[in-house]
Amino acid sequence: MKLALGSAQFGMHYGISNSSGIVSEEHIHQILECALLNDINLIDTAIDYGDSELRLGAHVDNKFRVVTKLPFCPEDTEDILEWALLQVEGSKKRLRVESLYGLLLHRPEQLLGNSGSKLWDAMTELKIQGHVKRIGISIYNPSELEAISPKFSLDLVQSPFNVFDTRLHSSGWLEKLHQNSTEIHVRSIFLQGLLLMGQHEIPKIFLPWKKSFQAWHDWLASNSLSPLAGCIRFIDIFNEIDQIIIGIETRDQLIEIINACNTESPSSWPYLSVDNCALINPASWDSL
Repeated sequence: MKLALGSAQFGMHYGISNSSGIVSEEHIHQILECALLNDINLIDTAIDYGDSELRLGAHVDNKFRVVTKLPFCPEDTEDILEWALLQVEGSKKRLRVESLYGLLLHRPEQLLGNSGSKLWDAMTELKIQGHVKRIGISIYNPSELEAISPKFSLDLVQSPFNVFDTRLHSSGWLEKLHQNSTEIHVRSIFLQGLLLMGQHEIPKIFLPWKKSFQAWHDWLASNSLSPLAGCIRFIDIFNEIDQIIIGIETRDQLIEIINACNTESPSSWPYLSVDNCALINPASWDSL
């Protein structure tokens, strides 16, 4: 199964449709227990996700592969390897794991700065030493790969991808990364829950894209699909994608998602891609 668990909600309030806040300890335990029973064994987290790593550590117990992300490396860092090692050792201690499956840069543009090569060399050394199996970057826009990919051999790339945001595919980078044996993880497949909302629930700030949401819901209705099943089955048709990262707040949500994975896939899909970053990049929503 391609599903992996996103854990931003475990350490902070995350997602436009999140009405329950930070996930409780009891729900974290239930979610991880259910995940293991269904062969879901990869967790995505980050040092910057509040106390997500610490809360996961009480339950992971080396049963999961964990991908975490380095925070911004201060420009005045004299020994970047020492800084990176300190970050990773802290993550391993909080997560209570012997090693990490993946280590990503949360701010990949740093690779293009004056200390970019030293930062990548530090990550490579951590891989050589066995602290982490794969190194790579977390991106917001596939255009970031244009300058980074030719200079650095990426083991792992994480990118947003959903029925409105197909830039990774349309840009050709999905195929290029796959051909280079780069592992591909996609997130935001529900667009922070926006694609799961009923039309009457969608916030008014998204009215400029009313036709796109109408087309999405019309297509779902014509194919007798729930928004959840539509989002998941859409991603699943791209064989190059290795992992689908999903944010979960309760075990029942996870069970619903697992069931949706078994929904029959439609024979054809509509073209609903939106090029406007004001919609497909949640970081821009505050300015709407």
